[in-house]
This record gives sequence, structure tokens and C-alpha cells, in this order.
Amino acid sequence: MVWPLVARGRRAEARQIVSRLEKRATEGSYSPYWMAASYATLGDADNTIRWLEQAYADRASRLPYAGVDMSFDPVRSDPRFADLLRRIGLPADLPYQSEWGRKADLARKSAR
Repeated sequence: MVWPLVARGRRAEARQIVSRLEKRATEGSYSPYWMAASYATLGDADNTIRWLEQAYADRASRLPYAGVDMSFDPVRSDPRFADLLRRIGLPADLPYQSEWGRKADLARKSAR
């Protein structure tokens, strides 16, 4: 839902949608996994990890897909993401990463 807006440069609109979705997620009517994917698409690592941790606590059935879901490429190099993958029994260095994720990693490394 958020990715097409971000891809078109409509980040402010995407953030508004994520804010509305967060209210629903807090009430339990929207998946923490999808909240995490939305925040990852926006490049918000802290909120991505916060919602992934909630998905872990809720034992979300979709959580194992985080290891290969390209939505999480922007946080794939985050040690907190690697720790979460380890806790659910997945290797932190899964071979899948989209071109978008590689570019995001390179941009973060060059910004340091």
C-alpha cells in the first residue's frame, strides 16, 4: 500500500497513510508485520524494528517471511533485524536481497 507512493516520491502521503494504519494496528485490527513493512518502505528503521518485535511477541504467522521480503531490505544490515531473524530460527545472511536493498545499504554506508 505504501510502496507505490514512496516509489512515486509521494512520501508525505505515504506517511499519512502509515499514521492511520498505526492507529488500527494499535487497536489490533492491522498486522504488526505489515506495519513493520510499511515503516521499512519509508526507511524508518526504529519503527520497523518496533513493529517486527510486536509481530514476534504476537507470534505472527507471516514473520518468517521477513527474511526474504524485499520490504525489509532497508533494515537488512541492522543488527536488531539480524537478531530477530536469529530468534525466529533464520540465518541473518539469507542470500536474497533486491537491487533496491543493495542501493539502500550503499547509501547508508556512504552517509557514515
